[in-house]
Amino acid sequence: MSLLTYRVGSCLVVELDEVIDPDIEDTVEGVLESLVRSEVAPVVVVDLRTPLLTSTALQMLSRVRRTAQIQGSALCVVARHPLARHVLRTAGLTRTLRVATTISGAVALARGCPPAHQPATHPPVVAGRPAPVRRAIGRLLFR
Repeated sequence: MSLLTYRVGSCLVVELDEVIDPDIEDTVEGVLESLVRSEVAPVVVVDLRTPLLTSTALQMLSRVRRTAQIQGSALCVVARHPLARHVLRTAGLTRTLRVATTISGAVALARGCPPAHQPATHPPVVAGRPAPVRRAIGRLLFR
C-alpha cells in the first residue's frame, strides 16, 4: 500500500485509493497522524478515491481529525463518489470532517474554516448586538 501525497497551495493532499479495513487501518492512521503532527501544512486533505467507506475508515478519520484539532491544524475529506458522501452524511460526519466533492472545494473549506478548537476573539454578534445583550432583551420582552 502506498499513499500519494502532494501539495495544493498551503494544503497537503493525501490520496487514499484502497478500502480501509482492520488490516491496513493502523498503517494508514500512522501515516496520516504523522503528517498532521509534522506541521508541514496547516491543512491536510484526505482524498478518498474509493466509494466504499467502512466503519473502520470512519472511526480512523475521526481519530485523525481529533489529532489535527489538538495540533491546531485542520483535516478535510474529499469524497468523490456519491456512495462515500452518503455514508459520511448518514454517519453525521460531513461537517465534522469538512467533506467536499473536489480538492478545490476542500481547500476552500479549509480556507474559510479555522480549526474548531480556536476560541472566538469576541462574542458572537447577531442583529448588531452581542449575544448576552440579545438574551437580556429577549427576557425583558418575552416574560
